[in-house]
Amino acid sequence: MKLCYVGYAVDASNKKYKGISIAGNKMQRGILTGFSKIDECQIESISIPPYATYPNNEFYVNSKEGYLGDVKNIEISFINVPVLKQLNQAFSIFRTLLSKRNELDEILCFNAYFPIALPVLLFSFIFKKPTTAFIADVPLDDNKNRPIASRYIYTLFFMISKFLLSKFKKVVVLNEEAAFKFCPNASYIVVEGGIDLFEKDNSVESIVRSAKTSKIVVYTGALTDYSGIKSLVNAFEHLEGEDVELHVYGGGYLKNWMVEVVKTRPNVIYKGSVDNLTAINAQKKAWLLVNPRVISDEISNYTFPSKLLEYMQSGTAVLTTNISGIREEYKSAIYITEDDTAVGFAKAIQGILKEKDETFNTMQANSLRVVKSKSWSLQTKKIFTFLKSEEGV
Repeated sequence: MKLCYVGYAVDASNKKYKGISIAGNKMQRGILTGFSKIDECQIESISIPPYATYPNNEFYVNSKEGYLGDVKNIEISFINVPVLKQLNQAFSIFRTLLSKRNELDEILCFNAYFPIALPVLLFSFIFKKPTTAFIADVPLDDNKNRPIASRYIYTLFFMISKFLLSKFKKVVVLNEEAAFKFCPNASYIVVEGGIDLFEKDNSVESIVRSAKTSKIVVYTGALTDYSGIKSLVNAFEHLEGEDVELHVYGGGYLKNWMVEVVKTRPNVIYKGSVDNLTAINAQKKAWLLVNPRVISDEISNYTFPSKLLEYMQSGTAVLTTNISGIREEYKSAIYITEDDTAVGFAKAIQGILKEKDETFNTMQANSLRVVKSKSWSLQTKKIFTFLKSEEGV
C-alpha cells in the first residue's frame, strides 16, 4: 500500500515552529515511524508546519521538502495571516495531493480541522481514494477566556470541522465516545495513542521505586481548565501537614493564575514550560504522577490524555481521574479517583501515602506491563490492518 499521511508532523527542534503542540507532534512522529517499519506500507507525508500567525512568525511560509526520520515529507507553503492562512493551507494541501494522485493508494489524515479535512475529503471524492481520519483532538474549544471576536471565529471553525468529521467513513479514535458523538456512521477502531520504544533502563527491575522515597508529586502538561490543574493545585492546601510536594511543568492560558497561586502554596512549585526531555526526566524521578482531567468536561469525555501513557512508561506510580477513556486493562495498573475536586485529590493522595510498599510497587510493575502493549510499532500495525479492512473492530 502507498499511503499518504496528511497532518502537522515536523522536526520539533526547529525553533521557528512557535505554534507547535509537543504532544501532538510526538504522536504524529510515532505514527510515521511505526508505519515506516511496516514492510507492506510505503508512506510519505504532507505537513502544515506549525507557524504562529504573523507577526509572531513570517508573513509567507515557503514550502520545503525533506525527511522526518525515514519518511519523505513536504511542508506546504501558505500566507500566514488569520483566515487567509487556513484557506491557503487547504488549497496547498489539495494541490500537493493532486500532484501525487497517481502515486498514492490511500490517505490517513490527522484530525479533521478544515485546512486538512476539506482538501482531503474533496480529493478522496474526486479520485476515489480511501481516506481515514485519526482523531486525536475533537472539534471543541477548551479556552473560554478568548476575546469575543476570537470566540466567534473559533465557534465557526469548530462547526465546520464537526461537519467535515461527520463525512469520514473510517476513523481512528482515542476514545470510542468520540466516534459515537462526531461520526456515528463511520467504521472505527480505538487507539488510545502510543509510546516510543523503551529505553534500556525502563525495565521493572531498574525503574521500580519504593513508597518511602521522596514524596514529589509531578504534573506535566497544559495549564487549562479542562486539564484539572486548578483542583490539583488547590488540593495541596489540604496536604500542608503531609510530607508531599507538587511540582508543575507546563504552560497555557492559566499560567498567570499558576504564578500567583504558588506564592501562597509553599508545597507547590511551578517549574514553567520545559522541553520534553526535561519533563520525562522529572516524571522518572517523581514519587507520583497525576492526570487530573475534569471528569465532566466534554473534551475529557471524547479523548484520551497522551500524557497518561507517557506517565506509565516512566515507571512512576500514576493517579488519574476516572475519565471515560480509562478501560478495564488500566484499572490494575494505575490509581483512579472518582472525585476530581481539590478535596478528592487530597484524599486520594493521602490514601496512596498509606499504601504498603508491596502494593505500591506492584502497581508500578503492572503499569509498565500494560503500557508495553501500546508501542507505536504495535499500534500502527493495528491501524494498518484497519486501513486494509472494510469495517472497524
